[in-house]
Amino acid sequence: MLSHGLLPDSGAPSKEILQRWLDEQGIIRDEGLDIVDMEDGSGWRLDAGTNMKLGDLICSIPKTSILSHRTSSLPPLPFPVPSAAETTIHLSDEEKSIGVNPILHLTLCLLHEFGLNKKSKFYGYLQSLPRVIIGLPIFWNIFEIGGIDGEKGYKWLKGTECERELKLRENEGLGLSNLQKFYSNYASHLPPTSTHSERSPIVAFYYCFSLISTRAFMIDLYHLIGLCPFADILNHSIGNGNTSLSSDDFVCHLCGSLKTCQEHDIVNDNNGIAYRLLHLDQKDIERIESDEDDDTVELRLESPLRLLQDNNEKGIKEKEKVEIFNSYGDNLSDSKLLVEWGFILDEFTGDGLIWDLEDLNIGYPENKMDKIWEIINEVAENIEIDKMNKEDEEKHEEDGEDDLICGQNEKNQKLLNLDQSGRLSINILCLSVLFEYLEKNAISEIDTNSNKIRGLLVKEIREIQDIWLQIDSDSNQNTGKTPRTSNNKIKSPVIRRIRELLQTRLSKMHKHEFTQDQLFDLRDSLKPEDKYQYMAMTISINERVLIISAMNKWEEMARHVKNQ
Repeated sequence: MLSHGLLPDSGAPSKEILQRWLDEQGIIRDEGLDIVDMEDGSGWRLDAGTNMKLGDLICSIPKTSILSHRTSSLPPLPFPVPSAAETTIHLSDEEKSIGVNPILHLTLCLLHEFGLNKKSKFYGYLQSLPRVIIGLPIFWNIFEIGGIDGEKGYKWLKGTECERELKLRENEGLGLSNLQKFYSNYASHLPPTSTHSERSPIVAFYYCFSLISTRAFMIDLYHLIGLCPFADILNHSIGNGNTSLSSDDFVCHLCGSLKTCQEHDIVNDNNGIAYRLLHLDQKDIERIESDEDDDTVELRLESPLRLLQDNNEKGIKEKEKVEIFNSYGDNLSDSKLLVEWGFILDEFTGDGLIWDLEDLNIGYPENKMDKIWEIINEVAENIEIDKMNKEDEEKHEEDGEDDLICGQNEKNQKLLNLDQSGRLSINILCLSVLFEYLEKNAISEIDTNSNKIRGLLVKEIREIQDIWLQIDSDSNQNTGKTPRTSNNKIKSPVIRRIRELLQTRLSKMHKHEFTQDQLFDLRDSLKPEDKYQYMAMTISINERVLIISAMNKWEEMARHVKNQ
């Protein structure tokens, strides 16, 4: 791998140097915690040597010891970095063209601190960080970083949710071209140091970006994002996360003060308290206003932690230590984990396969979709697909994998997806039925026909669900139930549309013509060092399994409707 040239004389990461630095910074840690080497040599983990209760403090980190663009010694950029209010992230065309982004700004700050080497106030922390570039997919096609494994692995991302996640990152100003443009514009802003008198190669910027992408936390309105020493040692777990970072983020965005800032805050005339604090309970306001200690971020235990027990011939014994896990977020998919953190868990979490509205080829302008979504939401609530599925599962003692349709996503009602059980979103089905109906009847006005459309959708969706329940029952036990059906002038083209949607998604994948057995054999033949190919193929295989499972269901539906 191409060398980034940073910390050339520092040797391997040292726990002892880090611990001394943490003490100097006043970073409080539970005494029963140990930093331990991972078995595979990939880094460190945090182990607990004692039982811990709900709410116990894991660590408390003064915000002054966080590495952010506010605490770095890098001089301010000549172009303003977007404020917290602008970083959701919606950047102007001008900002996007230059690549200005808080994540890229922090990347430049980190590169500068590395350039200072032992003269950086963060050196004790910096020397603890991994020395190699984290293998994010954004770098796989750079041969000097990803090698042949990266080039071949990147091909397997074609047509997958990983490809979609990479495009989303690019839209946020975090694509490879954004990194290159940003560094081209701002590399000259890095002051020369005694160890780096010349401009660092761009691979050094890539290295720093990989660390920021995989280790940075959202902090508050002042720091925006930052590296949190010690807290970033914790690894991610989906179902076993013990903690997550907490921070009072409602600080003054100009100076970082948590308590009322007389210089910058707009205050309430009645009590002189900053409006940004008025959403808090009075006791919390009083605590903040009277506190003279530094503002901190914390990790506290969010579920009790007991040392695991092993059964052996001598009876039951407690393990000496157990790892403490962080949670990077709820229900994260392997694709998102790979794109943003460089690993997968193969746990079949996330929202499955996702489509954008334009992928459905519905031919209706997006700016006129509000009324349609209003109708679809009412239909979804009326039909209660999830309740019907649950009742059917209870009858057949199944786990939902044989259901045809899933209800709306709780966090995103407009999500268009095929979930991890191979069930098609009711939104996709509603849109497919709706636009077949509009097209066949040459209807362009929704408002005046909303009641009729609502009734049509309820009827068609229920009939499609009934047909599938009948097919599913026939394959298990003949219930004698007759599905509610009318004519198939809408159903047949809707089913065809959905089958084409699934087939199109499959055809966009790398080696889409391969059978599942061929894919598994190919993956099993990989060498241990082919880690990028393995992760990419795993994601591609898992998504194909979902698509093929759904295609089989809808092909069965097509045969049934044709024979009616």
